[in-house]
Amino acid sequence: MKINAKVEDDLLVGWGYASDERVVGEEHDGLTVYEADDISQLVGGHTHLIDGEFVLDTDYQESQPPEQQEPSPAEQIAALKQQNDELQSALLELSDILLSGGLS
Repeated sequence: MKINAKVEDDLLVGWGYASDERVVGEEHDGLTVYEADDISQLVGGHTHLIDGEFVLDTDYQESQPPEQQEPSPAEQIAALKQQNDELQSALLELSDILLSGGLS
């Protein structure tokens, strides 16, 4: 697969897919066309070009999404009580409107 890559001091800065019509080694707009067998190794700032091959840093660890903390049972109950209070208030307001003859 051909890619367009920006490499500075043998460090991959950024990359994207290249057209199959491009020639390996061709330069355009500050990018160079390379042949890449495994794009999973292409991580900007963590991949080096060594002997014409892209090699992912051995100490690179993929970032993990932040853990979502579940609300405690007490927090869940408090939220349900608040929602219930808001619904009761809205129902009372609607009831008052209907008893007073509706909307004008």
